[in-house]
Amino acid sequence: MTVEEALTTLEAILGKQSLNDLQETIFRACWEQKSYPEIAEAYGYDAEYIKLVGFQLWKKLSEACGEKITKNNFRSVLRRRSQFYSSSNIGDREETHQSIQNLSCAGSAPKVRPKIQNQISWGEAIDVSVFFGRERELEILSEWIIRDRCRLVAILGIGGTGKTALSVKLTEQIQKDFDFVIWRSLHNAPSIHLLLTNLIEFLSEGKVTKLPADIDGKILQLMEYLQNHRCLIIFDNLETILSSAIQPNSSNCKAGYYREGYEEYGKLLQRIGEAHHQSCLILTSREKPKEVAALAGESFPVRNLSLSGLTTAAAQEIFKAKGHFIGGDYDWQTLIQSYGGNPLALKIVATTISDLFAGNIERFLAQGTAIFGDIQDLLQQQFDRLSSWERESVYWLAINREPVAIAELQADLLSPLSTAEILESLESLARRSLIEKGTTVFTLQPVLMEYVTERLITQVCQELETQSPTLYKTHALIKAQTKNYLQDIQNQLILKPVANRLLRVFGDTAALDRQLMQILASLQRKIAIQSGYAAGNTLNLLLQLQINLGERDFSHLTVWQADLRGANLQRVNFSYSNLAKSTFTENLGYIFAMTVNRDGILATADSYSQIRLWQVEEGQQILAWSGHKGWTRALSFSPDGKILASGCDDRTVHLWDVSTGQRRQVLPGHAGWVLFVAFSQDGKFLASSSEDKTIKLWNIQTNQCYRTFGGHTAWVCYVAFSCDGRIASASADRTLKLWDIETGQCLKTIQAHDNVIGFVTFSADGQTLVSASEDQTIKLWDIKTGKCKKTLPAGHKGWVWWSAVALSGDNQTLAIGDADSCVKLWDISTGQFIRSLQHSSGIRTIVFSHDGQTLIGAHEDQTLKLWDVSDGRCLKTFQGYSSGIWAIAFSPDRKTLFTGGADQMLKVWNVADGKCLRIFKGHSDLVRSVTYSPQGNTLASGGGDGTIRLWDISDGRCIKTFGGHTNWVMSVAYNPDGQTLASGSLDQTVRIWDIDTGQCLRVLQAHNSLSLSVAYSPDGQTLASCGADYTVKLWDVATGECLKALPGGHSNWVYAIAFSPDGQTLASGGVDGAIAIWHLRNNECLRVLRGHNSWVVSLAYSPQGNILASGSLDGTVRMWNVASGECLRVLQGHTSWVLSVTFTHLEDEFSNRQIPVLASGSDDRSIRFWDLETGKCTKILRNERPYEGMNITGTIGLTPAQKATLKVLGAIDVSIVESRG
Repeated sequence: MTVEEALTTLEAILGKQSLNDLQETIFRACWEQKSYPEIAEAYGYDAEYIKLVGFQLWKKLSEACGEKITKNNFRSVLRRRSQFYSSSNIGDREETHQSIQNLSCAGSAPKVRPKIQNQISWGEAIDVSVFFGRERELEILSEWIIRDRCRLVAILGIGGTGKTALSVKLTEQIQKDFDFVIWRSLHNAPSIHLLLTNLIEFLSEGKVTKLPADIDGKILQLMEYLQNHRCLIIFDNLETILSSAIQPNSSNCKAGYYREGYEEYGKLLQRIGEAHHQSCLILTSREKPKEVAALAGESFPVRNLSLSGLTTAAAQEIFKAKGHFIGGDYDWQTLIQSYGGNPLALKIVATTISDLFAGNIERFLAQGTAIFGDIQDLLQQQFDRLSSWERESVYWLAINREPVAIAELQADLLSPLSTAEILESLESLARRSLIEKGTTVFTLQPVLMEYVTERLITQVCQELETQSPTLYKTHALIKAQTKNYLQDIQNQLILKPVANRLLRVFGDTAALDRQLMQILASLQRKIAIQSGYAAGNTLNLLLQLQINLGERDFSHLTVWQADLRGANLQRVNFSYSNLAKSTFTENLGYIFAMTVNRDGILATADSYSQIRLWQVEEGQQILAWSGHKGWTRALSFSPDGKILASGCDDRTVHLWDVSTGQRRQVLPGHAGWVLFVAFSQDGKFLASSSEDKTIKLWNIQTNQCYRTFGGHTAWVCYVAFSCDGRIASASADRTLKLWDIETGQCLKTIQAHDNVIGFVTFSADGQTLVSASEDQTIKLWDIKTGKCKKTLPAGHKGWVWWSAVALSGDNQTLAIGDADSCVKLWDISTGQFIRSLQHSSGIRTIVFSHDGQTLIGAHEDQTLKLWDVSDGRCLKTFQGYSSGIWAIAFSPDRKTLFTGGADQMLKVWNVADGKCLRIFKGHSDLVRSVTYSPQGNTLASGGGDGTIRLWDISDGRCIKTFGGHTNWVMSVAYNPDGQTLASGSLDQTVRIWDIDTGQCLRVLQAHNSLSLSVAYSPDGQTLASCGADYTVKLWDVATGECLKALPGGHSNWVYAIAFSPDGQTLASGGVDGAIAIWHLRNNECLRVLRGHNSWVVSLAYSPQGNILASGSLDGTVRMWNVASGECLRVLQGHTSWVLSVTFTHLEDEFSNRQIPVLASGSDDRSIRFWDLETGKCTKILRNERPYEGMNITGTIGLTPAQKATLKVLGAIDVSIVESRG
């Protein structure tokens, strides 16, 4: 009995059951009395595996025959069994077999043969009785194979995407259309000889026993079967015969190339893809073979389908099959997206959630761990196949977090790869099904991104622990110049976990600091390609660990992608370092005005009297110059973008050449601040509105005032041109006015709002006016009738700055921001609310980019931010800086000084030597007011974050935080008994607090507008407050009753108040520059002191009460004789606003006498001490700038603008100093 006869008998015994390829191979070898080790060696398998499959084979035969069959007795059993089958049936088979054998011996496959009815060999195909989703994929593949008669189809995808299951399901659906169906797994990487032999033997029904010895002959013979019959062949797990980085015998580990010894598979695929035949070969693979890549096309007979994840519905079916799970829509979506819809990963995680979290998806997600166990093993297999170039690219794709273009990836890579080499690397990754491709961008699949991120963190930590940085050099942990929301993600998911793990390894910050500094030392004086990103990563880690970088040596380093914004770099040595791609603090003050032209140029004006031009798209500053002497409150580009107009507190309008920053013209004429400027649509006229209640129309060609419009009874806050030559104006008198340009006639007055109107514009068709007011409403007005068509509740909780209103270029979208950190967007054509954009700090001014896609906001924390309008994500942040002194307070013994300012910190100074002793941190916005307790053991501070904080003087602890105000706290004051504290806020209230409990004892609805200052009377029985409603009010502390309102002293906001030491008089200072002295007994204004030409923001009586000191935004301090009202002295020396004044004493270093002096704090970063007798400045304490003494000699990688900014912030270039010397 021959082996072929034995197999025929066995087929009759097994019926529909059949042997798979390996079982048949073992059967044939055992028939020839080969041992298991001999079989394993001959066919390239593990001996134990062959033994296991053999055991399964004999068990299968035993069950079919009903008797025990072993390797030793199976021949005799089959010979005996063969007698039970009819000789006619067997004879037919033998006859057919003999004819095929004869033809085979002649060297050709059968040309004519009987029709074979659906012969199927499933091999090791899996059971797909439970199958979810993929309806569209099945439809596509079926169409390709049945309708389009494709010859070669590749199903591609990352491990676990369900390629195998899909191929089996597809085969089940279309098998009836084929004569032969053969499903083969390449999991064990069979040789091409063995595979071809197996295929031909099945297709010939075992009747071809002599095959050509060479591969080409076997492929030729197989092709004849594929031409003569409709065959469907499936090769599963083709990636096992492709090269990978972990296979030492792989000559080429590019994706789609073959392992050594398996190159002939490529010939087979190419022949099947190119030759004409009526069959189809389906491949499943994690990588696209190079032949498929070359031959595939949408209308070609070779095609490939890349599998993505399952839909949410299909993915949920997997979980339902596993058991009962609890989760909301968001939980389901988050879970499925975390694993990219990968079926295998979802099956694994479903088991974990069921077993460990009782099916609760939310609880599982809260653990924050997506990659574990079998999922990690699955991804590890995929990652290990990558070449070094591919790994470098994959790490960068994980760091970038979102799709990136080739140019950006090329800029990231430390290796100097050409564009062609990067394309090759990305194409290889695409063939491995590891990346997702857009039109021109690339990113990782979600589950792989998390795996690669975790691998990056683990390897970096190991490298730093052993001081052997490799990946740490080639990749940045964060990208300092990337979009802000991406940098936030990089900080949270990469930099912070690295820092935390290293802390666990090294035990404390000091040990880790030493390790990192040793690594930095080893990198000094190395070329960029050798040190890469390591130095930048180290600086970012040190900052993440909140380690002070001051006075360290970072010279001769390559410092790339270091985010140094807000860092203390005082006296740091960066000499001869490469600082490319790193970011620094900008020399930005508070921004009061912004505008954008059609070329994407942003103009800003800030509190440093600087006008700056920025390229919005690139986020780069391109030009800066000194503007007005006061605050520039308004900016506007001409329609052609060549002229920039600015309006200022100095009562003038300036015209600037945008290309050079040179002043073209000064337009004087207003009698008050210029609040807004706007060009007409044809660019011929410029309108300016002012505090002086007028609008002026300027002819741009002649630079003359063409017309003045008068009629408003208060500030004119905003003006707008219509397309047909009319002007609309909005005023603090709560009205809107419509003007005719030619005649100057007021066409219409609308009594519009219940408070100041800060914005007005025309609709696109010119038929509607849109206005926004401090009464928290937006209104749409019919211009013809003057009637309100619609009122929109703005819904803002905080103060709305007039400049924090912007209209998109198409006049369709209105944005309104407030001090409560929120911007609301409205469609003004429909009056519909669009969305809210929530920010981290109050918004001072906003403007749309020219295309309306970006909203640019200047914030109270001295940042300039670019926001994506569509989703509210922050794209870019420019961090400004200010160490101005906004508040000062002396200890009772006068030896210690506390200051607060825009840097959000309180600083403790030794008055004698001028050194900063300690810094208190806690406020998240500027510190506007500080005051010592009468007992001298605590300090209270009020800030822009809306809180009051109580500090222990001895150790700097924040004892209590008083929360309740909903806007800036502008003023805090202790009651003389030290038991209570009063605070005034921009939320219009005054609050009284119990010091011991922190409870708010009383809320006084003090003013109809902003509450700006509070002060206790010397006896503590009366509290005074003042505000933006032009009033000063006196309150009974015990009852909260308003005792009186002092009438008529100011024509504008009252900003500062102070009681005289005897409590008989009260001084008030205002935005109108005047100081009123009130006699409290008869409510009489004794006199008004004038001299300041800007806001009076601080007042203080001398201890004797005979002298009053005042600080103003005009940069001066004045001393007044209270009795006569005479200005005794004007103290000049400050270069910016004077925000705080107080009387104190200085000890004379020679006589040890206590000399009475006046101290003043200014936004110019200094505290000056003035001799009361001579008026001379006798001492100056100064806040250091963030880069004070930072050495940038010989640095490269910085633009001229960046170097200039660093120098303004304190950096020094020794080479320039030496050359000048």
